[in-house]
Parts: sequence; structure tokens; C-alpha cells
Amino acid sequence: MEKTAPGMKPKRIVLTGATGWIGSNVLKRIVTENAEILAIGRKQLSFTKNDGANVCYLRKDLKELKTSDLISFKPDYCIHLAWFTKPVEYWRSPINYECMKNSQVLIERCLEVGVQRFFIAGSCAEYQPCEKPIEESHLLNTQSDSAYIQSKLNLLDWINKKFKHSDTGTSWVWGRIFYPFGPGAPKGKLTDWLWDRLSRGEPVELKYPHSIKDYIHIDDVSEAIWRLTMSEIIGPANIGTGQGISILEIAQLMQKKIGSKSGVITESDHEWRTQNPDPLPKILADTKKLDEIGFKPQMTPFTTESIST
Repeated sequence: MEKTAPGMKPKRIVLTGATGWIGSNVLKRIVTENAEILAIGRKQLSFTKNDGANVCYLRKDLKELKTSDLISFKPDYCIHLAWFTKPVEYWRSPINYECMKNSQVLIERCLEVGVQRFFIAGSCAEYQPCEKPIEESHLLNTQSDSAYIQSKLNLLDWINKKFKHSDTGTSWVWGRIFYPFGPGAPKGKLTDWLWDRLSRGEPVELKYPHSIKDYIHIDDVSEAIWRLTMSEIIGPANIGTGQGISILEIAQLMQKKIGSKSGVITESDHEWRTQNPDPLPKILADTKKLDEIGFKPQMTPFTTESIST
């Protein structure tokens, strides 16, 4: 799926979760394309239209979405990002199952009006832990007691069955996002917590200082989502960098950026860590599918330039 050439019919895109952190950044990315956008969200849209951007905003909860809300817009694509993601709470909240049902309703409504391509946000949390970069075919965490993981996997299973025997030519990609960071990150995320404490001169004790994760800048996440939506990739696709950085290294980079006023970094007791081993010591994405579509991260994770201030 190539970029629309000048003079051709603009792409018509439904974007859910448009007022969320990732959604608002994706919106800023896709208004640079020749596209008409129906943005859906529950909060006030703070986005300011660029010259030439065609954005219509529908302030509505997805459970209230009707086919009539989409008919006149006649979308070709759907980028579905809406979900309950409040830090800490999202992990076990029953709201996850509401999000799953709302997602099914959205997909059904979009199919009714002729959407031909879906991007649906997944998560690296769906995978079982692995020391090597995780491929999309890796074992899934089906035995998890997390409502977040179970609802995502249930939705993925439903989508697989929904489209398995479809002869409409409709396609879908399930973007498993690894560890996003950057400006505007929700309060309560680890990176935000670290920056907040260190910048106020408060001490930070790291439980698992050597835990390695695949952090990807929000701008790169947005670009990857757009590229995958416009690609011909079907099924799960990782959104990460393939590179890892430890929590200690992140904290030290923040400390360096803040300077002499930074809080002190300490590590949890070694004996405690021995008795309470890190359940996720290393999580990295295999990025072959992103490589296939020519995507390369442009924001090197956690340089002093990419840390939010």
C-alpha cells in the first residue's frame, strides 16, 4: 500500500483513542499525509489543525458508536488505539473486558461501512518472557492472570476467527507495542516516575536496576503504526527497536541531563533481589517485519535529547 500520490483520492481513516498519549501523537503524524481523518475520543481534542489537514472529531465512547456515525465518512482504514491504559490499574482492571467488547463492536461497524484495512494495537505483554529478541511467533502468555493480557489475547483470537474465512479482501495488522517513552507520557509510567523524582532532587531506589527493556520513542511508535497500516503485513507485528537498555542506564542518563540538582540513585538489596528475582529480566523485539517495510527508528532511545523535560 503506497502513499497516495498528489491529486489522487485522499485516504479516509478512522482513528480511535485520538485523545490518548499514543493516539494524539499518531494523529499529528497522519495529518501530514493526504488523508481525511475521523478522530474518535472521550476527552476534549487539544489538537490544532495544520494547514490542509482534514480532521473531524467525534467525542464519544466506543460503546456508544453506531454504524450511522461512520456511514457518511466512508472510511477505508481504521487505526484502533482506544483502550484503558491507566498506569498500574490497567493491569488487572475489569474495564479491559469492556474495551475488548467495544473493540469488537468497532470492527463490526467498520466492516459494515466498507473498511478494508485495520491496525489494532496490541502489547509485548502478550508474550512469554524470553532472553532472545522475541519474534511474533513466540509463545503467548495465555496463562497470565492479568485482565489486560487476557482481554488482548481474547480480542486477537476473535479477530483471527473473524477474518479467517473472509472473502472481502479486508486485511489487518496487530501491532505489539513494546515500551514507549517520550514527551507527554502518562503520569505513573516508570520513566515518568524516574524523571519526576530525580528532577526534584529526590532519591530513587531501583528494584531491578539491571532489567533490560526495549524502549521506543513515541515519535517512532507513531511512524511505525502509520507504516504498518499502509503495509501489506497481516497479523502480529512488533513495534520496537530491537535494542535494550537497563533501568539503571536510563536513570543515569536522566541524572546526567538534570545535573548537580539530581536525586541520588541507589539499588535494592542484592539479597532481596536474589529472593525476589525479576520476572521480566529482558524484553527485546525482533524487528524483522519492521525491517521489511523499511522502518528504522529515528529517535535513539534515551539519549539526553530524547528524554522528556
